[in-house]
Amino acid sequence: MPTYRDHAVVLLTHKLGEADRIITLLSRSHGKVRAVARGVRRTSSKFGARLEPFMVADLQLYEGRTLDTITQA
Repeated sequence: MPTYRDHAVVLLTHKLGEADRIITLLSRSHGKVRAVARGVRRTSSKFGARLEPFMVADLQLYEGRTLDTITQA
């Protein structure tokens, strides 16, 4: 299961279920990436404020079939 690290700008966010969010990113080396951030919409989430639109973040992502998954921000 390959993981990669990249700098990205958050472009869009969409709600997914109760606590997750789909995030569209523009990264330096991978271009436009759609990723899932699990548990972002919970009050105790560490990712919540870091993954708002127009934020620049250093991310670690895990490759999936259609969507990547954000593991660190």
